[in-house]
Amino acid sequence: MARPEARVLCWLCEPDEFAMIDAFVATEDEPDIARTEDLFVPLDAPFAAGRYGAALLAEFTEKAAALHAGLEDESVKPWEPPAVAPGAQDPQPFLQACQSFIEHYQLPGLLALYLTPPAEVSDMGALLAWRPSSSTSPEGSTGTE
Repeated sequence: MARPEARVLCWLCEPDEFAMIDAFVATEDEPDIARTEDLFVPLDAPFAAGRYGAALLAEFTEKAAALHAGLEDESVKPWEPPAVAPGAQDPQPFLQACQSFIEHYQLPGLLALYLTPPAEVSDMGALLAWRPSSSTSPEGSTGTE
């Protein structure tokens, strides 16, 4: 399902600015004070060119299980990530899993992935080049970010 309203937002911050973004994400994680219906999922897997999507997928799968455990409706089946197709290129399996998660839980808002690799990313150019784009998303749009 394409979501034309979805966007990739990349905040490049100085270390002393992280607290502001962390506070925003923490606010959005509290149902009583959140300003959006979006689900913010922080992921802090270390960046490794060619393997970052796999690391994010592993971490996202763990976080999804924890989110599911917190659901009040016990009739909802747990989400399982789709099988990775042979030869799939990074970050395609991660994006497909995110799309699958959105569809499984029928999220009312967007899935907002808050990627915070450790500050010691050695190749920032490779990280910026890794960013999902319309050519890498499951549906030809940035519908999973």
